[in-house]
Amino acid sequence: MTAMPPEPDFSPQTSASRGMNGLRIATAVMWAAITVICAAGAVAELLVGIYGGAVVCLIVAVGSGWYDYRVWKRRARRLLL
Repeated sequence: MTAMPPEPDFSPQTSASRGMNGLRIATAVMWAAITVICAAGAVAELLVGIYGGAVVCLIVAVGSGWYDYRVWKRRARRLLL
């Protein structure tokens, strides 16, 4: 028995909720699929001449791509909006 306090543990803490578990990977793949589908829809609507729908698809694609990036970088607190 000594009067010294125990050594602090500086090892990195691993948390199951912040790691790349199966649910986070599945969610990231889902957001990536939404991004690709909406981007393809925007291009298709531009080719057909539906400019309003193309803009809406492009906005949704950019938003979902941004959220997919946040999920992959583990910055998103909630996996589904």
